[in-house]
Amino acid sequence: MSPEVVENLHQQNNFDYKALELQFYKFAADSQIYQKLQKVLQNFKSLTYLVIKIINSDVNNQLIEKIADGISNLQKLTHLSLYLSKNQISSKGVGYIENCLYQCQSIRILKFSFNGNQQLGNQGAKHLANIIQKQENIIELTINLADCQIGESGIKNIANSIKKHENLTKLYLNLHNNSLTDYGITKLSESIQNLKKITQFKLNIEGNSNIYNSSISSIAEALKNSISIKKLTLKFFNIHINSNHGQKIAESLEKFQNMTELTLKLSQEDENQMAHQNIANALQKLEYISKLDLFISDLNLEGLKLISQAIKSYKYISQLRLCLFDNQIGLEGAKIIAETIQTYYELTNLTLQFDRDSIGIEGFNSIAQSLEKCKNIKKIILYGCYLSKSDQQDLEQRIKNFHKNIQIQIQDDD
Repeated sequence: MSPEVVENLHQQNNFDYKALELQFYKFAADSQIYQKLQKVLQNFKSLTYLVIKIINSDVNNQLIEKIADGISNLQKLTHLSLYLSKNQISSKGVGYIENCLYQCQSIRILKFSFNGNQQLGNQGAKHLANIIQKQENIIELTINLADCQIGESGIKNIANSIKKHENLTKLYLNLHNNSLTDYGITKLSESIQNLKKITQFKLNIEGNSNIYNSSISSIAEALKNSISIKKLTLKFFNIHINSNHGQKIAESLEKFQNMTELTLKLSQEDENQMAHQNIANALQKLEYISKLDLFISDLNLEGLKLISQAIKSYKYISQLRLCLFDNQIGLEGAKIIAETIQTYYELTNLTLQFDRDSIGIEGFNSIAQSLEKCKNIKKIILYGCYLSKSDQQDLEQRIKNFHKNIQIQIQDDD
């Protein structure tokens, strides 16, 4: 988005737009441009759909106030997305947004992304909670507060605001790299258990060093009530989960037998076979999976066999990502993965990530050979290869022998 586009919108006489999407990236914080943007929004009173993306642009509270003032007249809005990542917004800026939305009571889809605004803190989270609390018609809610210095009181307010929205069908929460504790996650779990109509749920609580097993169990228990979930993302990496609490996650997964998309990132505290068996048993029951993104750390060879056997029957799978960079599975492990992949006749996209030089060229060749039966494959990405130039060229050629037009990306690191 350029200043000229804002200028053109500012000068035109036709304000009968229903939808508007504005994107700025690394955009100079020119107050004149934002004043004109304020006027544009004030004039477009028929808008029902508004998306504003201002990312990594040094936007401060003063400029947010102008944008908020423009939004305040848009009383017909049903969809509002504000992507304001990596700026200089504090709780005061979120307060301006809270105030501007008092008159906008028709919103059904609400999306906020503030990740990287480290001045936001608990007070900013409280303003967001107030917004959510007052928007009574929301059915889809996205909140990205990664790296925003959110602590116990902040997540408690967010959790309490979500609790009343029993008609939510989609809830995405990114709380990565904050200062959350077991208490805050337990409060969040209490809210989640009321969401019985939810069909899509994403939760990322990685990077919070004071979250332990009991919190993971409370989330797993809360999700058992949401049996309509079809798309699920749980990112718990670096939260070391023992076998007992891992079993709680497995028990929840078993409830979602109509699920089609699953992203699961777990750091297991131990390598015992029972921990892997629990997850494998749950995965085996998800027969309608079409998209799987799986990372389980400390996965030994026996654990890989259990997981691979569990997902081998996924006859509808079209997209598969397996992250195995924290596991030393060797050549035998690569062959196990190859045996699984060759059963996926509908596979279109494949991403595999390994530890540095953990399977060797022979392992990659086994995987390449398995793609022969994947007639619909369009793209393959391989990380952690560390192959010589000649081996990499040979591997690419081996894959292209089966699929001439396939996109291939082979590299050392993610």
